[in-house]
Amino acid sequence: MVEKIRNNNGNYLPNQADQPPTFDLRSIVANTVIFRLKVAVILLLGVLSKAPADEPGNLKDLLPATEYDALTTFYGETSGPRWRQATNWLDPTQSNWFGLETRHVRWARITLAPSHWHSVHNVYGLSQNANRLNGTIPSALSQLSNLQRLELAGNQLHGTITPSLGALSNLQLLNLASNQLSGSIPSVLGQLSTLKEIYLTNNRLTGAIPAELGQLGKLESLHLKHNELSGRIPAELGKLTRLLQLFLNDNHLSASIPDELGQLNNLRELHLSNNNLSGTIPAQFGQLRNLDMLNLTNNRLIGTIPPELGQLSRASWIGLSNNRLSGEIPAALGQLRRLWDLLLNNNSLEGAIPAELGQLINLRVLNLNDNNLTGAIPEELEQLINLEILFADNNQLSGAIPPELGQFSNLRIFSFSNNRLSGPIPAELGQLTSLWSLNLGFNQLNGPIPDELGFLRDLTQLELSNNQLNGPIPKLLGSLTNLTHLDLSNNNLTGTIPSWIGMLHNLEVLNLSNNQLSGSIPAELGQLANLKELQLHCNPLDGELPTSLTQLSNSLNTFSFSSITNDLNGTASADVLAKLNSSGISVMHVPASSCPESLTLPELEISHDDSSGNILLILKATVGQHLRLQMSSDGVAWMDIATTSPDFSGIMIHEQPIPEGPSEKLYRVAW
Repeated sequence: MVEKIRNNNGNYLPNQADQPPTFDLRSIVANTVIFRLKVAVILLLGVLSKAPADEPGNLKDLLPATEYDALTTFYGETSGPRWRQATNWLDPTQSNWFGLETRHVRWARITLAPSHWHSVHNVYGLSQNANRLNGTIPSALSQLSNLQRLELAGNQLHGTITPSLGALSNLQLLNLASNQLSGSIPSVLGQLSTLKEIYLTNNRLTGAIPAELGQLGKLESLHLKHNELSGRIPAELGKLTRLLQLFLNDNHLSASIPDELGQLNNLRELHLSNNNLSGTIPAQFGQLRNLDMLNLTNNRLIGTIPPELGQLSRASWIGLSNNRLSGEIPAALGQLRRLWDLLLNNNSLEGAIPAELGQLINLRVLNLNDNNLTGAIPEELEQLINLEILFADNNQLSGAIPPELGQFSNLRIFSFSNNRLSGPIPAELGQLTSLWSLNLGFNQLNGPIPDELGFLRDLTQLELSNNQLNGPIPKLLGSLTNLTHLDLSNNNLTGTIPSWIGMLHNLEVLNLSNNQLSGSIPAELGQLANLKELQLHCNPLDGELPTSLTQLSNSLNTFSFSSITNDLNGTASADVLAKLNSSGISVMHVPASSCPESLTLPELEISHDDSSGNILLILKATVGQHLRLQMSSDGVAWMDIATTSPDFSGIMIHEQPIPEGPSEKLYRVAW
């Protein structure tokens, strides 16, 4: 008998055995989910994984027959026996062939009986870079349908890129760079929707870039540089919104740069240099906010530099050199605070150097060579404390060199040759203690050479020629023991040739010609064992040629000299010249009478409005000089108008009749 149980109210509680059975739906669902998860875990054991290197068996047994046959064909058609490394290839006892990556799928069939496991292998990677492959790319590779990486760079593959590669629908990386491949790029590559990287650089590919490549929505790197590709850059490439790198440089591409490239929002590097591109630089490039490098050098681009380039806030390198760009340098470029290199040389840029460039505090290289820039050098450039290379040669810059530029503590190269700079060389340049090269030649600088330049102990090149410098050669320059090139020619330097020059043992070029240096040639010059060029002509030197010069016969290529006396033509000198000539050295004895044509004392521009009469010239002169005159309408011919006698020294007063006929009354006179 079952005992009844009363509650607190005195009523009997029902017995559990008397109740109908109930079902907990939550428990049922939970148990079902747990069961299915267990099944899923079992199935996950069959996901793709790399085959162990020591897995037993051989590839012929493990791979599908079509893939194995494709590999053996690849080996045979690319001179497999001559590969640099071919470990285990075609060895029936091995599965780990060199440069081959296989993966296997393991899966189980779930039954009430014990599970049966199955394994299928496929080729996922074929890497044979720099392995002496020779031949054509076998079309049999199309049988490797699971291939994700094909790397055959740095070999001697030739012929065309087989269109059969278009069957590799899982391919992510295609690297055929640095071979001898020719022909066009197959348009079927545009069907490989999984491709992320294409490297076809350093081949002999011709024809146009296929517009179909613009369909590769996952592409991140496209490298087609150093080929012979021609035609336009396809505008369709602007659809590659995931693209990080675009290298099309060193081809024969022409026409204008498509504006659509400005849509590549993720682009980090854009290289279009060394082509035949024309037209203007797209202003849309200012939208490439992630761009780090922009290289458009060596093309035929025209027009102005778009101010929008100042929006490339992440740019570290911009190269626009060797084009036909005109107009002024945009001040907006001063906003590029991350910029390291700015190359604007060899264009037709005009106007002043923007003071805003002084805001580029991370700039390492600034090249403004070969333009039509005018005005003074901005003092604001002193803020470029990280600058290492500064080129501004072959412009029309004027005014003095700012002493503030002596604060460039990291500067290696300072070059402002062939401008119209005037005034003295600032002594502050002696603070540029990291300097390798100082080139201020072909300007209108005057005054003495600062002693402080002798503090530039790392200097290898000092070029101050064709100025109006005067005074003696500073003794402190003897501290520049790393000098290989010293050119002080075509100035008004006086005094003697210093004997300490013989201590500059690394000197290869010494040019002191066309000055007013006197005395004898120091014997110590014979100690310059590396000297290749010695130019001393058109100085009023005397004495015999030192016999020590014959010690330079192993290095010297050129030697020139002249004098106002016959001493340098004496017997001893003749012996020296004979030995130098017998050593194959080019020796030039420039007669003193020929020197005035070469001497570059200050040129004077004289203008007037008279149609007749005389020009009164009052000039300083020295012994043995010819005063010459040139009309501006005649850029070649000079005319001797006066000569100083051997005993003359002082001031020349000369009246020059105005030539008849010239429409422009502008003349130049020079010694």
